[in-house]
Amino acid sequence: MLEAEARYRLLANSTSEVVLRADMDGTVTYASPAAASIGLWREGGPIGANLLDLVAPERSGDLGAALDEAVSGQSDAVWQEFHLVGAEGSEGWFEVRIQPLEDADGTTRSVVANLRSIAERKQLEDQLYEAGLTDAQTGLSNRRAFIAMLEHHLGEQSGGCIALFDLDHFRALNDRHGHLVGDKVLLLFANLLRSLVRGGDTVARIGGEKFGVLLPGASTEQAETVVARVLSSLSGTTRAVDNVIVRVSASAGVARLGGTADEALRSADLALQVAKAKGRDRLELAPRLRIERHSRW
Repeated sequence: MLEAEARYRLLANSTSEVVLRADMDGTVTYASPAAASIGLWREGGPIGANLLDLVAPERSGDLGAALDEAVSGQSDAVWQEFHLVGAEGSEGWFEVRIQPLEDADGTTRSVVANLRSIAERKQLEDQLYEAGLTDAQTGLSNRRAFIAMLEHHLGEQSGGCIALFDLDHFRALNDRHGHLVGDKVLLLFANLLRSLVRGGDTVARIGGEKFGVLLPGASTEQAETVVARVLSSLSGTTRAVDNVIVRVSASAGVARLGGTADEALRSADLALQVAKAKGRDRLELAPRLRIERHSRW
């Protein structure tokens, strides 16, 4: 037994993976030297702690099932992803595999948990996710994310409004001052939208110089108030962008949430086109909202 123990420690100490040995109830009795290098535990590692206490509470059941399988002698353990928590709020993503540790007579008296960090992979996954749902230029949600949120709220049938904005004469601004100035104007407007909408609203860049705001639960009057606040913050003012003085305004269309996502977007876009046709720098309501508003007066 001493020889087997020495061989086990030699193998555990020679791997970059963290190796934990635990008794049948999950209490950690040994931690390889690599445990000290992952930043989760102080010197001595998690010895004395229970394996189930090392993961986020919502996943302790999954790790408990893996421990039960190992204790029962099953050796076909697979790697599973877990969010591990350590001392003083430290945390990290790891793949974990728990296997039975058998004595010479084939009796399982303890288990071995192998841990390997997947922090880099998780970071890359997060970046890819954000890249798929975020507009790189403004940091806002992109069209794909906006439509997904729109469909979600339509499915909940909780009511609300959608607003579309279009920066007036943006192509002329680009042609006159260059795309670098144009890009900064887009960012300026994105930041303005963020600061003036309600806390639960979704702000997105739909494409080009067009932006969308999803206002779940908002009445027509509330949506008008939010949109008018944005337009008035722009109208009649000039701004310095890269030492160039530019005048920025926007047109907007508002529609009620209803029907399909395409129908809601089409209604708001129709109102937006009416606003542009009437001279820009103004807000227009979708036809149904105009009728509803006048019918109450």
